[in-house]
Amino acid sequence: MNTIVRLALLAALQLGFAGSARAQQAAADAVIGTWTLVSETALHGGKTTEPLGPHPLGCMMLDRGGRFILMIARSDLPRFAAGKREAGTPEENKAVLAGSLSFFGTYRLDGAGGVLILRPEASTFPNWVGADQKRQLTLSGDEMKWVNRAPAIGAEVVEVVWRRAR
Repeated sequence: MNTIVRLALLAALQLGFAGSARAQQAAADAVIGTWTLVSETALHGGKTTEPLGPHPLGCMMLDRGGRFILMIARSDLPRFAAGKREAGTPEENKAVLAGSLSFFGTYRLDGAGGVLILRPEASTFPNWVGADQKRQLTLSGDEMKWVNRAPAIGAEVVEVVWRRAR
């Protein structure tokens, strides 16, 4: 291969890597910020459900340094009759645990923003701590949609929709 062809190939490769790096940075910049939960939909054997009900509540923050915090919950969680967090009845505790999820840790994007990988450091579902949680990601304007193909709730697929907080 002559020198001119080698230089041309090298330049093309460098431009490709630079373009890929720019795409990766643009995707990272697009997810940074505060997001509010719009919906969570689960698919169970052809049947669609809303595990958090029709009006779920949630907030997620992703910072520039690769850290995140997320909390989601049903809007109809029961109040504890005793008025103390540690004094919930078994039924109250079960309803709160089944109707909410919180976790925080680090995140990264893979594949020019196509996959969001969350790595929880603590979670109300302890099985996730230290394990990568991969979400197929789609961004469109102020909406972020992700698909979880390995959900912890027994569904085949869970789709979560977020809207950028104003």
